[in-house]
Amino acid sequence: NALNGLGAVAFTGTSAPTSQSLNFTEDASIRTVFSIFRGSSFLLTALNAADFHRPDNTNPASPLWAPVSNNWTSPNIIGGRTYVNGAQVDGSSFNLPTAANNGFNQISLVTSGPVRADGFNRDRIYHAGNQDQAEVILYNSTLTEVQRLGTERYLRTKWFGEAPVASILPPSTALAVENSATLDLNGASQSVASLAIAPEAGVQLNGGHFTITGSSGNAVVQGSLTGTGSVTNTGTLRLVGDAVFDITGTFTNTGVLDLMTWTGTLPAGFVNNGIVLDRSAVKIDAYQKAGNAFSVTLKAHAGHAYQLQRSDSLTGAWQDIGSPHPGDDSVITLTDPAGGTLPRMFYRVVLEP
Repeated sequence: NALNGLGAVAFTGTSAPTSQSLNFTEDASIRTVFSIFRGSSFLLTALNAADFHRPDNTNPASPLWAPVSNNWTSPNIIGGRTYVNGAQVDGSSFNLPTAANNGFNQISLVTSGPVRADGFNRDRIYHAGNQDQAEVILYNSTLTEVQRLGTERYLRTKWFGEAPVASILPPSTALAVENSATLDLNGASQSVASLAIAPEAGVQLNGGHFTITGSSGNAVVQGSLTGTGSVTNTGTLRLVGDAVFDITGTFTNTGVLDLMTWTGTLPAGFVNNGIVLDRSAVKIDAYQKAGNAFSVTLKAHAGHAYQLQRSDSLTGAWQDIGSPHPGDDSVITLTDPAGGTLPRMFYRVVLEP
């Protein structure tokens, strides 16, 4: 029962050869570290490196990193970003708090390059000290600000009992969740100016409420928006391809909901008081043969590219004519310069994505 009704792993002893310690297979490519930490020894240790060197191993309030002048701590840590309980600090001079949360602090580190570790509380043969580790998360990639903030919120809610905040990010954020990342709202109510989710990425509500208030021509949801909670769209929400939209609460649309290329099904709790663009919004308004050219005119909605194609039969191969035309919510004309010279030809317009 070390913290918030949960346990932690304790290490004691001040002599590296005999102190309590724990080792794991060396990771030589660490780029992001999260820890719920208390103690006087190094945050992480290694048998053959001292990347996480502290000024000493006897004072739990001492800074996390040794002074730059000592040249003990890895330059990739000194040159990175250190956060204590959500606030960015100078890790080589900031004294760790010891009064709150039973002496534990939530530590975050984003390095400027790879660093090494293979254990806890045994620095080579030199240093050890009393410490407690409640939870440690290591990544071999540099997390984005959205990922860092979400992970910190998860840790401090779990271990410090902090209530979910009204918002993790500023409401003016043009949110893009990329590279297989997941943003967990963890019960928060979050508003964003626009929402883009990459194919392998996702947003999990976890009891939260998500609101999209604005629009961006490039913001499309290709990944997943899931979980227990509710979603409100007062701006523009674009779902494309095989995007997963599976929530158990209410989805309210008072803005523009673009489903023109989406293959999915809306949640059962869908309430529409706005505009829904489905496949019927993809239509040719006019066509014209002028000289050797054949042209079609249609409205091109933002967030999609419009590609003119032709074929000499409905079952034959389709050929792209020209380059895709990015939509900007205006009326566009797509032209086949040689279309007027052909005896018979079929045309269609394909949307991407």
